[in-house]
Amino acid sequence: MTRQEKIRNNLAVELDKCDLGEWDTWVWVETANKILSYLDSQGVVLKAGNKLPTISYHSAYPENEEEYQKAMLKAGYVAVEPLIEK
Repeated sequence: MTRQEKIRNNLAVELDKCDLGEWDTWVWVETANKILSYLDSQGVVLKAGNKLPTISYHSAYPENEEEYQKAMLKAGYVAVEPLIEK
């Protein structure tokens, strides 16, 4: 299960816990999809971890890649993945 699927499922479970009446589970799944679509349209992304993609400019010097990665992370760069896989 991808991170996106886990988020969608957990959101649907939490919505199902709300005391909003007796709705079927599919209603909460659809509601979760709408919320995720809205968040995606607003630019929300998932942080992918502490490894940034290799920079083609520096690929000629692979021995320095770790230094470049550390410098970029220190500068605030992060690797991200989409909230909704397309």
